[in-house]
Amino acid sequence: VSSAEHELYEQALKEAGLFEVALAELNAAIELPFDVFVVLGECGTSNAFYDPENKQITLCYELMDAVASDLAAAAESEEQLGVWMIRTLLFVFYHELSHALIDIYALPTTGREEDAADQLSAIVLVGAGEEGEMAVLDGATWLLVRAGNELDESAFADVHALDPQRFYNLACWVYGNNQQTHSYLIEYGYLPAERAVGCEGEY
Repeated sequence: VSSAEHELYEQALKEAGLFEVALAELNAAIELPFDVFVVLGECGTSNAFYDPENKQITLCYELMDAVASDLAAAAESEEQLGVWMIRTLLFVFYHELSHALIDIYALPTTGREEDAADQLSAIVLVGAGEEGEMAVLDGATWLLVRAGNELDESAFADVHALDPQRFYNLACWVYGNNQQTHSYLIEYGYLPAERAVGCEGEY
């Protein structure tokens, strides 16, 4: 993908005002001891990450390429794909922000930090209402799509849970918060009924 196409990503995100709104709300809600910068850039790998040394969250253009590629086949239009991408990136952003808050405030976490980051991202977005819930679900869907049908040994050794596990966790928490609205998750088989029983408690 060319740099020109990456510039289109940046332009689309600016036009959507996605991160500007999110950051303005975060600045109003959380008083950090120093600035945390959020940047877009070419990283040489499909990734997003928080750098504790430089206190910076980076969203890589290569990750945007991967999200677009993974979700393109299911999208009925470029507009729909764009919405899915923006929501997925919003989930990813809050996941990385969670790592930042854990680092800055030395927050204790139980289990893996990656699981805690998924949890905090979901809690914040679900608490923001319908659009936030859809961001969590779109992020979860992307994780499931990118998992494919093959797992190599490195997937089991990764610091993250397996992508399908992350999908079911996120779907469970969204359902647990609003069971009536998201009953379709069970009806269409996205969330097993036996897992759904405990989702309100999990949330």
